[in-house]
Amino acid sequence: MNIKEIKITIFVCLLFFLRMFSLSIVVSSFSQYGLKFKDSNSFLIGLAIGSYGFFQFFFQIIFGIFSDKFGRKLILILGMLLFFIGCIISALNKSIWGIIIGRAIQGSAAISSVLIAWLSDVISIKNFSQSMMFVGLTVAFTFFASIIFSPLIFLYFNISSIFWILSFFSVLCIVALWNICDLFKKVNILKKKTRITKKKFFSILFNFKLFFLNIGTFFLYFILTSNFIELPKKMKILQISPSLQCKIYGLTILISIFFTFFIIRFIEKKKFLKETFILFAMLLIISEFIFLYFIKNLGGLVIGIQLFFISFSIFSSYIPSLINNNSFYSYKGSILAIYYTYQSLGSSLGGILSSWFQFYYSISPFFISIIMNIFWLIFILYFFYNTKYFKS
Repeated sequence: MNIKEIKITIFVCLLFFLRMFSLSIVVSSFSQYGLKFKDSNSFLIGLAIGSYGFFQFFFQIIFGIFSDKFGRKLILILGMLLFFIGCIISALNKSIWGIIIGRAIQGSAAISSVLIAWLSDVISIKNFSQSMMFVGLTVAFTFFASIIFSPLIFLYFNISSIFWILSFFSVLCIVALWNICDLFKKVNILKKKTRITKKKFFSILFNFKLFFLNIGTFFLYFILTSNFIELPKKMKILQISPSLQCKIYGLTILISIFFTFFIIRFIEKKKFLKETFILFAMLLIISEFIFLYFIKNLGGLVIGIQLFFISFSIFSSYIPSLINNNSFYSYKGSILAIYYTYQSLGSSLGGILSSWFQFYYSISPFFISIIMNIFWLIFILYFFYNTKYFKS
């Protein structure tokens, strides 16, 4: 990657960090502090938490289509403006209904797919998977770090202060987008703005190659959310301090970055994509078995987290690259919007279904993750052994 590609990757990672932090910090601690708001109850707290993800799911495709038609810069700035408005509404309100509305407006700024489409416009194809590796790890790191540090953050800052801080950074992002977007020369240039037809949209939506990658993303983020319903509880049982948790996550992420970088280069050179998908899907299953049966001590926990992180980072880095390589440039925003819709749906259902099975049937989220991983592995085997896709 050259200097310009590194700069744009860092900037996109910062935008993802801001948006992911705004989601995960509330998810991880709002249930403890939400009852302080006027008219609040447990159901409305859940609605406040879930409204963000629901509107992300609903608007992701719309923003992707608009970015193909009107350009990335305009839609990115519009999205960050909506995010800013949502932060202000949430910061000013003392009622739970105001928080729900503010969170919904924040979620409606569904620009994840637009960010990746912009990234793929200005990053060369050979370096795109490396760039996506850092984006994927940024999302994962932000999610995990917010779980670790949220009790400390809420100890020193109230909820309104957090929303004010987020609104300040969103303004900085708007200013940066306004001045930065035009500085990066497109590598993959669109000949003209395009308007996606209903027929073309459904052909993309039901394209089996893209569906395979999208459903993989659904499984991946379902498992991610499901795991982190239970892992913090296991760490508490093992009496692992927040500082030690931070060291565990930091070390495993660094090791995952190291291995992911070399594994992706190996895949691209040797074309062992089928074998790689099967291997790391199996490693995901092994990591879930470790979580379920073998985390009686710190060593088992670290091994399970490490295997999970490496497998997660491989898939989360390489799947978007494969989607990009199999996309029509004129409809890239729409295709990536569908990808992020599957991702949002996986994250939402991973939390909802795993919590539901655990609460009503005492079934561990790790067991649910094992089942989902097995379905994912079966689908991988079916796909690679019954199609000619990726065999070249």
